[in-house]
Amino acid sequence: MAITSYLHEILIFLKNKELISSGKTESIFEIGEQNWYGDVSLKDLLETINNHSNSKDKEILCEKLKKIISLIEKKQDPKIFAFDVAKIFYKAIFDYKNYIAVDLDGTEHSINFDLNNEYKDDKKYDVVTNLGTSEHIFNQLAVFKTIHNLVSAGGLIIHQLPGQGYYDHGFYNYQPTFFFDLAQANNYQIFGFWMYDNNKKELINVHKRENYLKLFVRENHPTYYDNIVVYKTSSKQKEEFRLPTQHIYSKKNLSAEEKKLWDENKK
Repeated sequence: MAITSYLHEILIFLKNKELISSGKTESIFEIGEQNWYGDVSLKDLLETINNHSNSKDKEILCEKLKKIISLIEKKQDPKIFAFDVAKIFYKAIFDYKNYIAVDLDGTEHSINFDLNNEYKDDKKYDVVTNLGTSEHIFNQLAVFKTIHNLVSAGGLIIHQLPGQGYYDHGFYNYQPTFFFDLAQANNYQIFGFWMYDNNKKELINVHKRENYLKLFVRENHPTYYDNIVVYKTSSKQKEEFRLPTQHIYSKKNLSAEEKKLWDENKK
């Protein structure tokens, strides 16, 4: 549960596209409180804030970060600042006013709660994140229903979840079809879908199911990767959470080429 270099890159992309900005992303709910992974240096983060933040608190955020940098240079352990740095980055990029997280092992900013149970809140949030949390939750229905019910109409859901190669990391690794089918069942717009190849250190643009099918076959598929998915929910009144049917079995708009590729890759 940490903000990595490739998530940092994607959030800047979303910022430049004005999908996240002051007034649009004022409230954040995190499924798992995030910290700073550390593969983006704090000096580079300072440059990110100077170049991309339009928060009225920009100067204050820079001063806070400079103080942390100074303390680390004096040999303080960077890990003790990881949650604070994540909040500074979020404030700079999202310019949020309200932040809340659910985490069994978080800070004072999070609520201690077991996400095997559905979390209920009368409030709705502009952004709901699930950055390396749900794979550790056995009850997948509860956690994805919680996410669906917490996000506001027209809000954002951001997932960063393990694909292949995460051996014994959690209960689950997620296949790309999971995200395409979840979006289709619940009328989410996929604003972006990336795969990060941990072996090649490469961020791969996928975005659409047909692109995924064209990009990969069994022989060239990444063997150790993360899925990063950004959903935008419908601006209309939200409906109840719906369980998806796997696309290959739904027989809706399934082309002969898709069926052929699926049959080949499952062997």
